[in-house]
Amino acid sequence: MVSSQPYVSITSRDEQLFIRQLQEASQTPFDWVVIPELVPAKCTSEIRRSLENLFNGTKHVLCALAPRHKTAVPKNTPAFMIRCDAFSIADAVAYVRGYLHGLSSAEIRQLEHTAISCGMTERVMIENAARAVEEVIESRIRLDKEKDLVTVLAGTGNNGADALVVARDLVSLGYRVSVFVLRLQDNYSAGFQETMTSCVQLGMRVSVAGREDVSSVQKTMGRSKLVVDGIFGIGFRGTMPEFHAKIVEYLNRLSKKKKTRVIAIDVPSGISADYGRNGCAVRAEYTVTFFAEKKGFYFPNAFGCCGKILLKDIGVNRQMLAGVQ
Repeated sequence: MVSSQPYVSITSRDEQLFIRQLQEASQTPFDWVVIPELVPAKCTSEIRRSLENLFNGTKHVLCALAPRHKTAVPKNTPAFMIRCDAFSIADAVAYVRGYLHGLSSAEIRQLEHTAISCGMTERVMIENAARAVEEVIESRIRLDKEKDLVTVLAGTGNNGADALVVARDLVSLGYRVSVFVLRLQDNYSAGFQETMTSCVQLGMRVSVAGREDVSSVQKTMGRSKLVVDGIFGIGFRGTMPEFHAKIVEYLNRLSKKKKTRVIAIDVPSGISADYGRNGCAVRAEYTVTFFAEKKGFYFPNAFGCCGKILLKDIGVNRQMLAGVQ
């Protein structure tokens, strides 16, 4: 007989709760995890194996609907039971796996600090990150340099610094590029200030946009084949300011109509590395991310925002830094 405790009732509107429960199940001392609501047609052996792999082989997983299937759990053996309904268990498993192996913003910051303590400079990481984004543009977007316009949206932090270097290098490669720094206040990171100064000294045209320039930014995006999102990075918290949201919502409409393609640098703007989306967020075709995938990518509220996630090496990576004390 399957123990009824702990027992969690989950509906199709509670996908995020379902993900948290699968995570909790990975920590439970019970040897069995039972998901009884899934009919056999939806519960293939491949999905069951995926769930067991999610638990690194430490749990037996039973997915069944009919009571006779429950006899597979040894009598009087306690089990962690999860009930779900009307959403894709395969998608949930994929996202839980990503969440369990993704890193939080604090963990990413720690990796950055470790890299710097080992001799890697912030400047080198910014340059390498930009180069990784350029490679994706060259290999996957395939723009016509003479006809297609690229718009680069930069914030005022290090994510914005990455974006400015991407713009600088695309210009040097012969692309048509418009660059907007979206600024609400004079709050620049050191990496951004250094990069901005360098780009201006090299003669690159950079437009600093405020609230009064929303329409101008939108019109330029409307003429663009590609928009590079470098507005917010892993430091983003809360909800996006209205100024940025107007620009992002317009970009998402262009993207939905297939008029404009979108690449996000490290994290789609509006997505928290820790808890996903809380309001407006960029919906990217590709997210080029560094060090490790972020936990926030795998929250149900962030579904559809990251597109294809491409983890790129910027000279140091998670595995390389794992053994550094």
